[in-house]
Amino acid sequence: MRCFFSSTNRHFLLMHIFLWVLNFSASETHAFVASDSLFTVASSSEMLKPCADIEKKDGFSCLSLFANHLVSNSLNIKAADRDMKAAYLESRKKLLQFNPELEFSEFSSNSTNRDFNPVSGLEEDYKSDRRGNTFGLKQQTPIGTTRISMEKSDTQFTGSTKLYFESLYFSIESGLLRRDSRIMALENGMARTYYSVEEAKNASVKLDTLYQGFSALFDRILISQNAAFKKKNLDFYKTIVDEAIVKLDNGLGSELDLKQAKMRLSLAETALHESNLSLKEADRNLGIILSSSEWDKSMANFDLHDLIKIIPGEFDFEKTWSVAMQTRPDLRIIHSQLKLQQQNLSLASEKSKPNIVATARTGRQGRSGDPGLASSKPDKNWDVMLSWNTVVGHRSEKLNRRIERERLEALKKRYIQTEEKSRGGLKNAIERLEFNKQNLCALRDAASLSGDVLEGQKINFQLGSISLLDMARYQSDYEEACLSVIRAEAALVMSWLRYLYETGELCNRFDSVKND
Repeated sequence: MRCFFSSTNRHFLLMHIFLWVLNFSASETHAFVASDSLFTVASSSEMLKPCADIEKKDGFSCLSLFANHLVSNSLNIKAADRDMKAAYLESRKKLLQFNPELEFSEFSSNSTNRDFNPVSGLEEDYKSDRRGNTFGLKQQTPIGTTRISMEKSDTQFTGSTKLYFESLYFSIESGLLRRDSRIMALENGMARTYYSVEEAKNASVKLDTLYQGFSALFDRILISQNAAFKKKNLDFYKTIVDEAIVKLDNGLGSELDLKQAKMRLSLAETALHESNLSLKEADRNLGIILSSSEWDKSMANFDLHDLIKIIPGEFDFEKTWSVAMQTRPDLRIIHSQLKLQQQNLSLASEKSKPNIVATARTGRQGRSGDPGLASSKPDKNWDVMLSWNTVVGHRSEKLNRRIERERLEALKKRYIQTEEKSRGGLKNAIERLEFNKQNLCALRDAASLSGDVLEGQKINFQLGSISLLDMARYQSDYEEACLSVIRAEAALVMSWLRYLYETGELCNRFDSVKND
């Protein structure tokens, strides 16, 4: 197809096109730049960096800074830290070994007894008034309950007779079948296991919050990149409209071309407005996650290539799974809960045994009308007692043991389910990571091909074989291909973070949020 027009119009058109190209090159908002030839296509590296005027930071450093800021300010993590501190205090309270119980009592009694007096031949009343106090200490020990008791009293009898009494005894009370040492050891072990459960729950909250924060951060990065491309499109279509007007004024264009250019400009304005709204929403969501509406936006400005470089090339599933078994919080939680339930069952079994108690007591006492002699406690005593007690009716201890056994069986099934779920999640993460690697390579090749197509179409544009709107379509396809590369890079990094999440190593990967 040949176009015939006067030499004046031809020179005017060539001059206008040359000025249009220079204007695009100066503003850096187009897909073409001036060169020795009339048009050359912008390089893929320029297209992939729409915000090249902003200095990019190291990707790993930005993620570490973001993770540190998130862990330091997240209200969910702060609440989890408080729960773990409460669990620590609860376990410490149960582990207190020396906490003797002090007992003190003051007593007073009066008794009257009638007895036959052989001297007077009459029945007479004998009264006695007794007053005193007792003092004792009781402590639970591995060998049983130990007691130290002291008593001091005086008794006034009829006829002005008064007796003084003092005693000091030490006793040990221990179960023969229901062993106190076993019960104490189980209770102490349960206190430690309970804290392990809460500690694993705290790690789980940190891991989930950090991964959710990273997901929101990368969503914001993609939205920001998309908004930058929408801004480039808007500026480009503004120029297309101006060009269509100039061509129409010079008789080289048509009304249809101008209408199409204005329609594309309107669509570009709408797309940019939607991208800006999405960017504001993403900023608000990150502000909620970071508990700060004025968070540092530079944390979301980094080069994805730095992160892609540190992604390992190959993954050994079995080796990774052995690490995940030790580090995944959900497996740690269910494992600690299983251990705690086993201890509960052992405690219930111990308490369901017959309550046969042996008590041994030894000490000294003194009883005399002389206070000094009573205080010296000349009498030595010891005694041993064996006792048995039970409830009349159904014993709830046996029912408690059955309850704990059923709970243990339920937890065993949940443990198997959790382990299978975790194993499947890790496999999915590795497979997704491998796919995203291949997909990124394919999309990069597609973007390179799209750039070559755009380079070839500029010759057709110069020859007049295609219109300016056709050229804009090729440029739009190329930009979409570049955006697909950016999305694929973000997806690859997120799949790597997902892999770290599935192994439980996401927090440990960043030194600033490593669990103590």
